[in-house]
Amino acid sequence: MSSTSLSEMAAAAMNAGLLGALDVYPSPAYLTIYTGAQPAPGGAATTVICSINLLRPAGTVVAGALVLAVPSSGGIAFVGATPTWARLFDGGGNRFMDFKARLVVDADDPDDPAVVVVQAAVVEAGALLRVTAGSINVGG
Repeated sequence: MSSTSLSEMAAAAMNAGLLGALDVYPSPAYLTIYTGAQPAPGGAATTVICSINLLRPAGTVVAGALVLAVPSSGGIAFVGATPTWARLFDGGGNRFMDFKARLVVDADDPDDPAVVVVQAAVVEAGALLRVTAGSINVGG
């Protein structure tokens, strides 16, 4: 098994390309946050907690990582549940990637940190949810 290590400059270029692709469509890119077991990449989704449109541009590249531009308005929870994973879509509804999600009060796993952090201690149906962190480090 081999490992790949990219320079910060190469990771920044990859993430800038990802950012450009997210913003191709007239509609904004968005995050959908789910509960339940995270499926294999591109697998069938579990229960949706909420969807949140990203700002335009969908983020910025900082120190090689793509930091998502999440609005302060957030999204309304459809169900009361604990977020476990999220899926990033471009404005055309095309899946870009899946990643781990958690509540702000839950401890992060240092070996597998959550990309999306929901600013809530508990999620109840009808609650306004905000994402406080969203940083993707593709290739870095």
